[in-house]
Amino acid sequence: MYTLDLPRSQSLLTKYALASVREYSDKTYIEKTESGARYKGKVGSEKIVQLFGDSAAFDYSPYENKMDLVFVDGSHARSYTINDTEAALRMIKSHGVIIWHDYASVWPDVTAVIDEYAAKRGRLTEMKRIEGTTLVVCVTK
Repeated sequence: MYTLDLPRSQSLLTKYALASVREYSDKTYIEKTESGARYKGKVGSEKIVQLFGDSAAFDYSPYENKMDLVFVDGSHARSYTINDTEAALRMIKSHGVIIWHDYASVWPDVTAVIDEYAAKRGRLTEMKRIEGTTLVVCVTK
């Protein structure tokens, strides 16, 4: 299992602008005390490889067509949501699962981008919102 986080030291050096809506800001999530604090030291944490970098500049080539599940929960800006969805599509295997976080929440760009992908269809057919959550799930073609 892999996770990709933007290091605090790069929060002002991102390829695209980060999102900010009312009192909410992507920087709040980036400038936390420690990335991975919620899983470190827990059962199974030894199976998690923590990667660091800007998702818009990250080299995904070693992971292309190798992932069964991709969870998209990065910057909430439109450009990053598109970038991260495209990266998920490159990494996911056929019949893999992509899950997006923050749909129909305070982040309008996330919702708009996911709705646009749902309308296009392509590999993302049967996108479904999990009722009572901000998650959208899709099994790819």
